[in-house]
Amino acid sequence: MKTYLSHRAPRVPAPLVARAPSHALGPLTASLLAALAGCASLRGAPPPVAPSTPVTASVSHAGASAYASDVVASEPAAQPVRAPLRHELVVADAQGLSGHAWDGSSSRVISAGPTLHPRWFGPDKVLALAPKRGSELSGGARIEQISLVDGTRRTLAELPPFSCVPATNPANNAGASDLRSRAEEPSASTPQRLDVQTTSDFQVDADKRVACFDLMDRNTNLATLAMRVRVDLASGQVTRWVTLGAEDCQLPADVLPAVPPEDDVCNGVMQFDAPPPPPTTAEYGFGFEDERVTQSSVGARTEEPRAQSTVGSRAEEPRASTASSKPQVTAALEGYEEEQVSPSGRWLLLGGDPEEGDYMYRRLVLLDRSTGELFPVRAEPGTWPAPLRASGKRKSVRTPVTQAVLLDFEADVRWIGDSAENELLVLHDLLVRPGERSFSVVGELAF
Repeated sequence: MKTYLSHRAPRVPAPLVARAPSHALGPLTASLLAALAGCASLRGAPPPVAPSTPVTASVSHAGASAYASDVVASEPAAQPVRAPLRHELVVADAQGLSGHAWDGSSSRVISAGPTLHPRWFGPDKVLALAPKRGSELSGGARIEQISLVDGTRRTLAELPPFSCVPATNPANNAGASDLRSRAEEPSASTPQRLDVQTTSDFQVDADKRVACFDLMDRNTNLATLAMRVRVDLASGQVTRWVTLGAEDCQLPADVLPAVPPEDDVCNGVMQFDAPPPPPTTAEYGFGFEDERVTQSSVGARTEEPRAQSTVGSRAEEPRASTASSKPQVTAALEGYEEEQVSPSGRWLLLGGDPEEGDYMYRRLVLLDRSTGELFPVRAEPGTWPAPLRASGKRKSVRTPVTQAVLLDFEADVRWIGDSAENELLVLHDLLVRPGERSFSVVGELAF
């Protein structure tokens, strides 16, 4: 059973995350993303249930405080502790794997030790990477299955180390001094490392027992070396292809200088699944179209004109019908367009005010489709901000919206949850509870 998530992870029964595919975005985003790789889909774990008591403090990674309503006593922080999985956000960093309450009120240590890129691998376990050198994958890594109940780790496969040794093809007319110079500089032929650059670059399909990677030396726009990796999680077999920059490297015998065959399983795993269409504007009354917040009046009953019968002399009775008047513009937000709708359909994420550098950036605003109010998504955790004001005859909101976060297009931006009660907007390490507050976690959230 497929789910609709912004990137890929194991298939589970409940849809958790929605993300608009690149082909469904407006002209502004589409043009900015032309140089980027296409979006990818995620599959996630069963949705946690939101605790009923909100708090205002930020989350600390360390600590093993248990949930008071479900755990009688906590164990020392250095040891994994049991906690109800349904309440957790699972986060990984250089210190280990930790679990956080859905509202950010508490955390626990699940498993100590460097842990990267966690992906759900079932309702009570995740798949993650344990690097052998530092915090990157060039030195190799273990692919581990980690239990969320007791923190035990089981190695399913190992990623071999990889480095690009400059090619010594005489046809290149490169002498020893040239090669030495190239090796000393961070050039295209001698990248410093290969790693997962964005969340979409590592995907897991639990049903097919396969993990797929796109490893690059830099982000998609600047990459000079790229490798596709397929890992059979049942047998541990690893297959690697250098898909960019192979001509500049002396490749190990087990690395192929080619792209994977069209029927390779990873082509399907890494392929984006478009989310289902968002709820109609009529369900909430407000929508966003052509840089305008609009309000529709649906449900007003009118009477159609009395029609003359052609059969007898008796006229037909007037018939009641439902008509919709033209939507009214309640605010104008120039340069913005729709990106993602929340699982409940109430909140619409808008992006605009683009800026360009080594990365491409935009600011983010949330539209409350039940009230028509616009709110800046702030960069720091805290209380819910005041709505943006529209003024003048055109009811325009002042741009750029400097109160809003400026985020690059490759950052992890997605919704999690399955209802208004537990939906959260993920902005890398910042989690936004729309209408209430935002809080932060240290590390990468499992999906």
